[in-house]
Amino acid sequence: MPKPIRLTASKSSRINKPSVGKKPALPLMPSDIAFLKDFDEKKSLRQARSKAQQEKLQDDGPAELEWQLQVSTIPDIVKSMRIVLDRMWAPIPEKGLGREGRGDVYHFRKSIPPLVRTTHLYAIYPDNSTYVDREIRTACEDGTVRRLVVNLVEGSDLLIESTHYYAILDEQVRKYEESLSKSEDEGSKVVTSAIVKALKIFKKLLIKNPTAISLSLSELEDVDLAKLRNNLLSLGFLTLQSGQMDSFVISVPNIGSYLRLVASSRKWIIRNLDKMSWKELLESTLQERWESNKTYWYDFKGCLLEWVLYDCFGGGWCEPFKTPVGRGWKLTGKKG
Repeated sequence: MPKPIRLTASKSSRINKPSVGKKPALPLMPSDIAFLKDFDEKKSLRQARSKAQQEKLQDDGPAELEWQLQVSTIPDIVKSMRIVLDRMWAPIPEKGLGREGRGDVYHFRKSIPPLVRTTHLYAIYPDNSTYVDREIRTACEDGTVRRLVVNLVEGSDLLIESTHYYAILDEQVRKYEESLSKSEDEGSKVVTSAIVKALKIFKKLLIKNPTAISLSLSELEDVDLAKLRNNLLSLGFLTLQSGQMDSFVISVPNIGSYLRLVASSRKWIIRNLDKMSWKELLESTLQERWESNKTYWYDFKGCLLEWVLYDCFGGGWCEPFKTPVGRGWKLTGKKG
């Protein structure tokens, strides 16, 4: 049986594709070289930091804080309070937040009262806490400072300059008097007049009792304020004392927003330190994490890290220490 004929194309008739060789690399531009160098340096820095985070930092003793250098060794309560308030916020950026975001941050900052926690003052004078308490009492007695006590602050009192507190009261009076002058409804006028009356009597009562942190129902009755107390409660100048219906704590409007900011920022610090093997971090690392945190502007409204750290230090949750590469912070073991 004859074999089948197999036809194959000759080499000359085949279509041969040219071999694809590797193109020679184009020379790098100076900007490319700089970018790659910067990338490698940052990568090495991240690796070094990651390694350092797993190693215990060298503790060279207690670290001094910048706020401590701005005051004398003898506590000046009012000056110290102003330092705390001046170092609370970062400038609002022109770009990155959007118009609505910038407006939200601005209005939040304007809405909260200029309060200072005693923990901040203890951080400025870490070796003079007893003297700080004595100076606070003196400042309250002479009417310079008003002390507010809120149970949820976990043992820390709140301070506000009396002039600031009364300015908040006066602004409320001005607002309601303006509303009263424009109102044509008799029922609305009666309600607004009662609010104005309550605010004015309340201010006189506070000036007469500069150290008072609460008021009893009988004290309100003595100045014809008992029946008007609901106006002060709704505005936030009084709050009910826990478990007592005849005692009222002196407060200030929007104090809750301030307390939530304090609590959430402190928890952030404690949580980040607690994640580390040795419960400590360099301040520079904390700063980098703080500013890159996506909630920095939307939840914390751009409050400065040092303001949070000093509160944590004065409250006993963490403490600063020296290292060869900068200041470190470590947990003390106190629960946040």
